[in-house]
Amino acid sequence: MKKVAWIPLALAATALVTATAAQSATQATMPLTRAEQAELDQRLADFYARPADPAAMNQRPPKFDARTGREIHPHPRLGQPASSDPILALAGQKALPTYSQAWCAKERAHHFKNPPCPPETKARVQRDDTVGDLVDSWLNPDDIVYALDDIPTNGSVAQKPWSDDYWRTQWGGLAYRYGAGVEYKTYDQAVKAYAQPDDWEALKDRSPADARRDLDNWSPAEKYDVTVGDQAFSLTQEQKHEGEDELEKGDVPAWIGLCDGWGAAAVMTPRPRKTVHTIGAKGRKVTWYPADIRALASLAWARGDYASNDVGGRCETLQAKTYANGRLRRQDCFDTNPATFHLALANMIGVARRSFIMDATFDAEVWNQPLVSYRFIYFNPLDIRQRSDFWRDVAVPYDDNFKDSDRFQDPLTRGKRSRGGDYDDSGIKKVVGVIAIVTFADEYTPNAGDDPADDNLVRATYTYDLELYKKNGTFVPQGGEWQSNAHPDFLWVPRADTQLTLGDDEPSYSIKKRPSADLTNAATDASGNGQPLCSVLTELLKSSSDMTRSVADLCTH
Repeated sequence: MKKVAWIPLALAATALVTATAAQSATQATMPLTRAEQAELDQRLADFYARPADPAAMNQRPPKFDARTGREIHPHPRLGQPASSDPILALAGQKALPTYSQAWCAKERAHHFKNPPCPPETKARVQRDDTVGDLVDSWLNPDDIVYALDDIPTNGSVAQKPWSDDYWRTQWGGLAYRYGAGVEYKTYDQAVKAYAQPDDWEALKDRSPADARRDLDNWSPAEKYDVTVGDQAFSLTQEQKHEGEDELEKGDVPAWIGLCDGWGAAAVMTPRPRKTVHTIGAKGRKVTWYPADIRALASLAWARGDYASNDVGGRCETLQAKTYANGRLRRQDCFDTNPATFHLALANMIGVARRSFIMDATFDAEVWNQPLVSYRFIYFNPLDIRQRSDFWRDVAVPYDDNFKDSDRFQDPLTRGKRSRGGDYDDSGIKKVVGVIAIVTFADEYTPNAGDDPADDNLVRATYTYDLELYKKNGTFVPQGGEWQSNAHPDFLWVPRADTQLTLGDDEPSYSIKKRPSADLTNAATDASGNGQPLCSVLTELLKSSSDMTRSVADLCTH
């Protein structure tokens, strides 16, 4: 095996993150910028320089634009908590009823075998959780790679997930007229910005050209209602009223939206690329931009039924407590184990070359991000200047020399966790540090036009160590410690063999014909549950994308 020599700290990221010629053609695998390298080096130095300082565990890994390398703050944030420990204060908010109702109990519980919904279930994943929970149906059990020698150090997906807006509930979801570019300050302002069917009735007094221009700039929900002949605008009304049950302190939190539906759609649905024209109520021609079709697909996957694989837990306590060294006490707050995260990247992206979705935040907000690529850089936890593409170059024995400088010895949180909460570290043979450079698709501002906006790719670096056990003559990661409490949370992906189920029996649909009365009635009924018709969604996708799957393969009803 070819070895990589020890590399000076300031130059390590540049030398080792440089991609191959084929990979460098994509934004997802571009080398880290100097700013990213400097931040990473400083974060590692701070963590290891103060092993007894709990503040080192509360560094939040920044996010960077994968195209420009500039640090970004891509999401609207909740108000800053009145705590001096913002990561823990925000994490505790995941137990609030608002969070549970908005994300899990209402929309996600039926997708998962073990949904992370408080208080009905407890986090099932412990330190010895298995990557098989995530990759089941995507890889045969015999094809799952566990040995660290066999794990690909980098990988990218074969079918890149596409970006979409998350259609925030605060702005009326799919009823938001994004083409106007108005950013509303409150939920009330957004839902009162226009009224339907008043605007529909007003079209009859406008010239055909003006009416067509107006309709082109309507929201995706309105375009759907016109397309299916629903002149009561049932989907538009449903989307506008979606936030009423989630009002908190007079408004809907800005982060609540359809990012879970977008994440699943971006992984499972072909990329909408082209504008599609349909014939709707009263023979009106409806222009569906690619952004409109992406929005409808995101809604379908948010409101439809399908089976998913999942790994990870949710922090279910209002006060997430830590040990003196800064490490979280509760296992469900510890979330996905670093070993599972490492194996998930390696197997889903590196081996299967398929994306999966991670909740990228550890706090009260939920941001489901479909992953695009990863790269591992291993480092010596006793000398962080020593970094290599090959883990054997920098792994260290799990002995007294390592334990003397390890913050996770007092109290001991390494090894296998018993039901009583104690840890047994007797099986750990080696420890190796990991820099995981992860690129994921992020939300973006949709473009009201024929050309969809470029995908928004974001890059983050997570650091952790792996606890290595020896099995059948090879080393396997079975545990580890995050080096920040702000780490990836819940991991999930729809099953490869699942179908999206939408509503009940429905009539056929053609974009070249006016909607039938039967189609209108079926659409109106389904819109009451916030669901588009499978037949309509499929025809739009077939016309907008390079879709080759049959209607039955995409969704059913």
